Amino acid sequence: PTIRHSHWRYGAAHKWNTIILPNLIHPYMAFCVATNSGRDCVPSPPKMNPCSCGEPNVRLEVTCVRLKCVDSIVLYVCKCLPAPRQLIEHGLFPCALVFPKLTVELDMLEFAAGLFVNLAPNEMAWAVTLTEFLSTRGYIFT
Repeated sequence: PTIRHSHWRYGAAHKWNTIILPNLIHPYMAFCVATNSGRDCVPSPPKMNPCSCGEPNVRLEVTCVRLKCVDSIVLYVCKCLPAPRQLIEHGLFPCALVFPKLTVELDMLEFAAGLFVNLAPNEMAWAVTLTEFLSTRGYIFT
């Protein structure tokens, strides 16, 4: 069982590093331009419709963990519109390779990463992280 799990983990890591993440670079950069690197609001996603490419579409309901709330969206996934790409275009990062059921907002991930950088042994980690997070979005504190 451990060897099988080890092979699965290696395969998943390999797929993330060689297929999924490289294909998300351009959509992520476009998202950064569209939102002024997170300073502007994320445009609300349009109502998703099945793709007309001729490939079978899979209806996928995804739970979204955001800074302000938890909600869900519906995606129609096919070969030309994979779920990770659609999610990145809406400011969300998938928690699974192909058909994610859970996704986390990019701003929330950035905030959590900053918190972990500042966490120990700094007793003011929350304040420092929040100040840095907001200052990169144009809010200046005196």
